[in-house]
Amino acid sequence: MSFRFSFASTFVLLSAALACGQVAAQADHSWTSIGAVGSVTPAEQGSVEQSINWARVPFGLASGSATLRYNVTAVDGLFVPPPALSSFAFGMRFIDNGASGRVQLRLRSYDRSTGALTTIEALDSNDVAPSSSAQSTFKCIAHDFDFSQKTYFVEAVLSKTALAGRAQLGATWITPTTCIVSP
Repeated sequence: MSFRFSFASTFVLLSAALACGQVAAQADHSWTSIGAVGSVTPAEQGSVEQSINWARVPFGLASGSATLRYNVTAVDGLFVPPPALSSFAFGMRFIDNGASGRVQLRLRSYDRSTGALTTIEALDSNDVAPSSSAQSTFKCIAHDFDFSQKTYFVEAVLSKTALAGRAQLGATWITPTTCIVSP
């Protein structure tokens, strides 16, 4: 059995292979962090457990909250979106089983010259149907990251108001994407 390729079919195959490679390369340009690595203030140490990949308000705590911070580092994909992309997906993997648990994330910037602290976007587990299983959510954002002038971080607030509540963060990410930013 022999195969014969024309110049046109070889060009099509090569173009498809390059396009697949470009998509795979774009996926490598995401900023990601697991929940367990967030920084917490010493005063809030008893209000959070960090294990393997999760950060959570302890199961045995009737109520409480903790604020964790995740430093956003300058990965290639955050500087300038590739030409075909117009936005980023800011997302989280979490558990919030109902009214007594909540996970809130804020993508923030700190301007090193003025000291201004700005919230770029926020996610709230209360905007998603509660579940005892892990689930993910994201928002599309349009933002020009400027690591020469600003420092970026994700601030997570985990809180619960009853013993049965679950507030857990498994991961957070910022990924170049083609999702549509709502006005």
